Amino acid sequence: MSEIEFAPISHDSVTFERESVLRALCSKLPLVLERSVSDQVSWCSGQIEVLRVTSSPESSAKIAKRKLSVVLVLSAASPLSAESVSPDFFIVGASSCSMTKELRRALSQASATHPCYMLTVSLNPELLQEVVSQVPHEVEKAANMPVDSSVTGDQNQCSGNQNCRATQAELMTLERMVDLHLQGIDYDLPFLLLLKELYFFVLLAPHGHILRQLFSHGAPEYKIAQAISFLRANLRSDITMESLAAEVYMAVPTFYKHFKQITSLSPLQYLKRLRLYEARRLMLTESLTAAAASYEVGYMSEQHFSRDYKKLFGRPPLQDLKPIFAAHL
Repeated sequence: MSEIEFAPISHDSVTFERESVLRALCSKLPLVLERSVSDQVSWCSGQIEVLRVTSSPESSAKIAKRKLSVVLVLSAASPLSAESVSPDFFIVGASSCSMTKELRRALSQASATHPCYMLTVSLNPELLQEVVSQVPHEVEKAANMPVDSSVTGDQNQCSGNQNCRATQAELMTLERMVDLHLQGIDYDLPFLLLLKELYFFVLLAPHGHILRQLFSHGAPEYKIAQAISFLRANLRSDITMESLAAEVYMAVPTFYKHFKQITSLSPLQYLKRLRLYEARRLMLTESLTAAAASYEVGYMSEQHFSRDYKKLFGRPPLQDLKPIFAAHL
């Protein structure tokens, strides 16, 4: 039997596939927002977000507000056609973005008729650290690999949180996140798997060097990831700032500063959010009552729980439970 020979994948083929994914994302992101009649929609416990902006100052401000995250910016300043793809920019990093002239120019053309779309994925320090720990040798090799600008684009070797070009693998993962949301998937699990997949591709890409540096042992981000793991494992416990800082061997002021820089929340605010999302999961997937769910995550007052729940999700817990009650009638 003769050996099967595979033709090498050409650069033109890779470029075509990448542009096909970009074109699909350009058509799907508006659908996400149309369904909610809003300019901003988030899911997966707020870790994935789509935004529509119609002016340059608004765009720049919303990018600058991103904390530790990756942001895909699709500029629809000109109508999309079969021959062209909207300019795309991929930001890997945190706030105070150093935007390139090309991105600023694209944002300056955003308008109500041709808005700019942003797909933002917050970087979960705990989940990211898990990925790093599972593929340490691959991450180390990626740190030393040369940049192939013919495939990834000449902006891919960026420093800090400058603009890069997303790889085809990263774009395909982002598209699947959007597809699942459009299909009405309301559980976090499939999205968390896709988050890990995205982190994997970013870590192995040339522009992933900022994440590789952030989550090396001894870095503040590494310790914050450990603190978040501790919070998840002790949702019901009465945790103080002092005890949490001591858990990761950091001084309280330093710990507080780095925690808020990375997550945009204080440690206790983050704990409250973890509790609320876990309570919501218990109600929707395990049919717990609001009272039982609030107790399971450490709330002593159901009234306090309902108030915090409504503040985060925009509706009281009973409203989320109505479809479940109706299904059992």
